[in-house]
Amino acid sequence: MDTYNMIDFNEKKGFICDMDGVIYHGNRVLPDVAEFIQWLHDENKEYLFLTNNSGYTPRELSQKLARMGLDVTEEHFYTSALATAAFLREQAPGCSVFAIGEAGLLNALYDAGITMNDVNPDYVVVGEGRSYSLDTLTKATNLVMQGAKLIGANSDTCGPTDEGIAPACRALIAPVEIATGKQAYFCGNVSAEIGEDVSPIHTLWRSCEAEEDLRMKM
Repeated sequence: MDTYNMIDFNEKKGFICDMDGVIYHGNRVLPDVAEFIQWLHDENKEYLFLTNNSGYTPRELSQKLARMGLDVTEEHFYTSALATAAFLREQAPGCSVFAIGEAGLLNALYDAGITMNDVNPDYVVVGEGRSYSLDTLTKATNLVMQGAKLIGANSDTCGPTDEGIAPACRALIAPVEIATGKQAYFCGNVSAEIGEDVSPIHTLWRSCEAEEDLRMKM
């Protein structure tokens, strides 16, 4: 029996949705998503879109959806980069990091009061991004050997693309773990972190993986 067919969406006050594989796949919006987002707006529903991809800022995600014809403002996004920055700010306010990643990760770290340091950082932080190279990998490895703690923005091994899949954070950080013998701490799945903070309102959760299709706080 399809449990979703038994749910009255109109009774739900809030919706939390994964993005990759639920809202879009690569650069292609998935069926019925435009109608769903319009319904959220028309019914004044609260909603949040989550992604473990640390590379994009909320503004970039908003613009990405706009190019697909979807109107979602940036306050409706939460990324693994924001979760990572919040974790480091809580653990070590004012700390410094050597970061491998894109604007989404770097901006989140800066906004959290965290500075960049490629000499003696407190942490080495790895996310997804085109800045990943043998040079940055070697730098990260030696900084960890000198005492920096190793942090992964998320524990995904791969993510979907138009061509198939691409290595994600867990795969990218593995060489540093192997070379140093140090195990990374992963700031975790954004869905899990948000799930702990969901208030007891009627909320429907939709994840991209079938086994994680959780109905929470219903």
